[in-house]
Amino acid sequence: MKTVKSQRGMTGIGWMIVISLILFFAYTVILLLPIYLENQSVKSVINDLADGTETFATVKDLRSIINKRLDINMATSVSSSDIIISRDADLFLVEIEYEVRESFLGNIDLLIKFKSVEEVSARDE
Repeated sequence: MKTVKSQRGMTGIGWMIVISLILFFAYTVILLLPIYLENQSVKSVINDLADGTETFATVKDLRSIINKRLDINMATSVSSSDIIISRDADLFLVEIEYEVRESFLGNIDLLIKFKSVEEVSARDE
């Protein structure tokens, strides 16, 4: 029978499994973190428009401002076709819906979908 002293701790295989799991989750976080930070940037663009005092007359003006601000914030995953703007009487409803595909392991990809909706003040034309 082995003594208590020689039975303490994990084996080498146990340590390799634990380290492999830690590295797997760290790799996943490293891949996903920039994607979620970019989404926060997209949300901040339309939140700033919704909270601001600026009003827009046309859908074209609003789309132009959104595209410029997304370019400034380097939100490269959002294209102009991902921005849907509809006008109500005194409001614009801005909806940005896009997805990001990131290569993960071999032929496995991560697909993350985002959707942000805000109301922006409109003025009469």
